[in-house]
Amino acid sequence: MIFNSIIENIKHRIALGVGVGIASKFICDVIFSLIYRHYSVIQPLLSYFLVLVVVLILIETYYRIELKLNKIIEWNSNPSKRFVIQLLRQLLFTLVIVIAFRTIFLFAFFTNSLLIILDEVIILIGVTLICLIYNLVSFWLYLVFRWRHSLAEIERFKKENADFKFEMLRNQVNPHFLFNSLNTLSSLMYQNVDTAAHYIRRLSEVYRYVLENRQNELVTLDKELKFIDAYKYLFELRFADRISIKIDIGVDNQELFIAPMTLQMLVENAVKHNVVSTKLPLHITIKVSDKMIIVSNNLQPKKPEGYSSGMGLQNIQNQYEFLSDKKVEIINNQEEFSVKVPLLAKNQIVRHD
Repeated sequence: MIFNSIIENIKHRIALGVGVGIASKFICDVIFSLIYRHYSVIQPLLSYFLVLVVVLILIETYYRIELKLNKIIEWNSNPSKRFVIQLLRQLLFTLVIVIAFRTIFLFAFFTNSLLIILDEVIILIGVTLICLIYNLVSFWLYLVFRWRHSLAEIERFKKENADFKFEMLRNQVNPHFLFNSLNTLSSLMYQNVDTAAHYIRRLSEVYRYVLENRQNELVTLDKELKFIDAYKYLFELRFADRISIKIDIGVDNQELFIAPMTLQMLVENAVKHNVVSTKLPLHITIKVSDKMIIVSNNLQPKKPEGYSSGMGLQNIQNQYEFLSDKKVEIINNQEEFSVKVPLLAKNQIVRHD
């Protein structure tokens, strides 16, 4: 794949073939001149021409083989297997072509010449090395490309991670959220001092969790649930019978990991985009199924109020793409909106850096 991008231009392939052909012919002539005293390094142009023809055929065939292999097994899927298969195919073709051309050349132009095994062995070793070097260069270029791509991915993740953290803080320290919380607290101070005091404790738990975990990539589900329980209390006290948040999660999943603030962002997303009223109460459920935590709500969309970046769900998806091979699933069946987020065990955390 990588070498194809360099030699996909036919002019590049011809230039490469001419360069490799002349260099390999000259090196072979030097070796023969060292073995045979009367062998001249300067050979007829015809021999160079034939070598160039062979090398150009090989380069073009190498290119075609790579194109075909790209459809069968790409470099990214299994680099070592791709390298071995490509090397063996190209090497087999190389040996067949070189042996065929050598045989035709000797019998066509030197009918009385003897077949010298040492000469043929040297030539076959030479073309084998050329094939090996070609594939090693191709493999090296793939590794360089993969390394540079990884650096770019890391930079992309850093930016997305920063966006994710900003989105978490923006949602939590949202002026509307803070204003509504203080407004609710103000009402409670005149109605029930004990409830107001409990409300303050819950509000402080929410903000303490944000500050303590804003730098963490993952937290245990147990910690996230304690946080969302405090967050749930604030919402249910504020909206009363207009909203219900039901959490149904067993203790056997508590030690699995989740990106912090995920549940809060999903609950906030449901409240933000749906009507919440006495006639149309919003029902949010949080449950676990097949190691996936599912946040669902009944759909009753409202007209968007103010600016919505749409980055909340996307940031959660990007976060999990970096941390694991498991994907975040979004289901909208027109009656219910659900988001399935993977719960990760330690051996499932695979950072794609």
